Amino acid sequence: MGFETATKVKERRVQYAYITTGSSKLNKLLGGGIESGSITEVFGEFRTGKSQLCHTLAVTCQVIILLIILYLFFYSF
Repeated sequence: MGFETATKVKERRVQYAYITTGSSKLNKLLGGGIESGSITEVFGEFRTGKSQLCHTLAVTCQVIILLIILYLFFYSF
């Protein structure tokens, strides 16, 4: 692993997808949602919705995969 220019990093980041948090205001604060291909740490006081956010992200990822599978199934014929 060596030096990588900012231009190459920017080109690679364009390919990342953003996963919605279920809250338009939180998505706006995060710059579009949770970025794929990165590590995101969620912390805060108890009862602030950290677990709810994680569950929402898990379900959102499964729904996206299901929609892709359905699209491929119905439009491949």
